[in-house]
Amino acid sequence: MAPSNRQPLPRLPLRHVVLLVDTSRAYGREIVHGVASYNRKHGRWRITFKPHGLQDPPPPWLYEARPDGILARIGNARMARAILRLGVPTVDLRGVIPGTGFPSVGVDNREVARLAVEHFLERGFQRFAFCGLPQGVHPHMDDLCRQFVSRLAEAGYSCDVFRGRRGPSWGEAWEKQQSRLSQWRDQQDRLVRWVRQLPKPVAIMACHDDRALQVLDACRRAGVLVPEEAAVLSTDNDEHLCELAVPPLSSIDENPVRIGYEAAALLDRMMNGEPPPAERILLPPLAVVTRASTDLLAIDDPCVARALSFIREHASEGIKPADVLAHLPVSRAALTARFKAHVGRTLGAEIQRVRIRLAQELLSRTDLPIKQIAARTGYHSVEYFTRQFHRSTGETPGQYRRRCAP
Repeated sequence: MAPSNRQPLPRLPLRHVVLLVDTSRAYGREIVHGVASYNRKHGRWRITFKPHGLQDPPPPWLYEARPDGILARIGNARMARAILRLGVPTVDLRGVIPGTGFPSVGVDNREVARLAVEHFLERGFQRFAFCGLPQGVHPHMDDLCRQFVSRLAEAGYSCDVFRGRRGPSWGEAWEKQQSRLSQWRDQQDRLVRWVRQLPKPVAIMACHDDRALQVLDACRRAGVLVPEEAAVLSTDNDEHLCELAVPPLSSIDENPVRIGYEAAALLDRMMNGEPPPAERILLPPLAVVTRASTDLLAIDDPCVARALSFIREHASEGIKPADVLAHLPVSRAALTARFKAHVGRTLGAEIQRVRIRLAQELLSRTDLPIKQIAARTGYHSVEYFTRQFHRSTGETPGQYRRRCAP
């Protein structure tokens, strides 16, 4: 055989990427997982990563590392200035320090708010509250509050907002604040008073899991039952924190694995000479992970509440409205009217919505084949499941899975 004259393809250069991501919480660890997934599939990177805290100063080795690019959750202005001095392509995964000019990747708060509002409305709540941070402490949390209030207003509801006082107890160094503990106690006392005066039952959205733990503590101190009098939902879905809570905390999974993956993809394009995007890249969250803190139907019609509970327990079995009626001592006409008045949907539409929501969860959180997901959610064929899924979401099951995956 004659020797080939083809020249071997040149190997792409091995780039050095510094990863400055705090991993004390699940969110940062999941971002690292997403970055690693991208590098395995597409990158030729050697990565420098050493554990550090969100508020830590720039590490002394940063200038000596001479990176080609940086992925960072920038928590303070000192870190931002240090990275700016390096003058290398950088993607910020936090986006709270103004004036850096770094492109940023994060979650779409409007979609987070949509999931939260839908979660509460599905449970029949008509009174709402938001517990955030003092205005200006964290722009991302300020935006989440605005989006939550706006979504509720679109649905015809108002929202009571608690922010707390801006002061030494919010994000400033412990060693510089001798009175920090007493101020923290004052904040918690104010939170207890706020929770106590809210009209009940109330659905409370907290800006993140840490804040939700404070809300749950305030509820216990105020003698407010969770979820019977106050349902509490947050975002970040740090499983350790959520399971530590009493009762276990429902939280929105923001899909940080995909955020890390897309941030790595953006950095790769920038290191190849592509200009950074002018706007922040916002990605949709995955889903509400329901735990005991919102596991309640706040509907004062017992028949409607029982119908909803039956649907949630049995929708995946392929039930029909007649199956729901068979378990309730009420006529079809009466239940149809009362159900529509309280829920805003027909029995059939609610069954379909619950099945599609379960399918979305299985598509985004498992590797089950679509055929098995169709069977598990009560559909007799993949074709029928695909048609119904597309009608409800505007996407095929495969398209939805690919959008959610890193």
